[in-house]
Amino acid sequence: MLTVPQIYAAVLEVFGAEPDKATAAVKARALTDINAALQLMAEAGEDFYGREEITVTLATGNGIYVLPKTVQSVLDPVYRAADGVPLRKLASRGQAQVYQQLFAGGTYGGISSGRPLAYFVESLRDTDNVTGAEDNVKVRLHVLPPPGASHTGNLVLNVISEAGTLTEDDLEDDTKKVPVPHKYAESILLPLVRWNATTSHFFVAKDMLDRYREDYRQAITLLGMADPARTEGRLAVSEPAQQRERRAA
Repeated sequence: MLTVPQIYAAVLEVFGAEPDKATAAVKARALTDINAALQLMAEAGEDFYGREEITVTLATGNGIYVLPKTVQSVLDPVYRAADGVPLRKLASRGQAQVYQQLFAGGTYGGISSGRPLAYFVESLRDTDNVTGAEDNVKVRLHVLPPPGASHTGNLVLNVISEAGTLTEDDLEDDTKKVPVPHKYAESILLPLVRWNATTSHFFVAKDMLDRYREDYRQAITLLGMADPARTEGRLAVSEPAQQRERRAA
């Protein structure tokens, strides 16, 4: 998997700069270009690029679990780690109430504990975040029925996390991996980053512009195809005006 310093080196190549001689302005611009490309990938295919697997440890009698602040949504399937059995997805609190009344003989919040069979995800305003420095959405996972003493363990969730932002320290951290699957780091991320860099006044490799443009066009095409849920041939990505002008040229 590509590291962040390798992506940074690709930007410096576009700028005709050497890592040990890069000015603060060059480094700042490179960081902006990399983060912009990562953000574009997240927006164009967040169901794939932002996906990660997390576990939730169940506690006896507890049916509500607050997920990490970075989690934006939960994807199917959610399953029990012990036996791999998926839980039934419910779309709302109302469905959860009906589900428990029909299948568990109780009302929501008053049901006896047992083996978890279903779940639903609730997004709420995070009233603990009063500064606005973080996403103000709190995601809660409801597990039905609440686990009994002999039915604890872990649930495995596939979640979409908010797009991360790299820092200047990451540019020189050889252990820092780019948060993109390897096969898409080279075919999509690198072309996007390089094309972003061509919009800077630091861009000097003018003879490479046509190649960067073509690589960018191919990356945008792949980006639209990478999400299997996306309509064929449709790409809902808002490109910066300067990039659209370059593409039209």
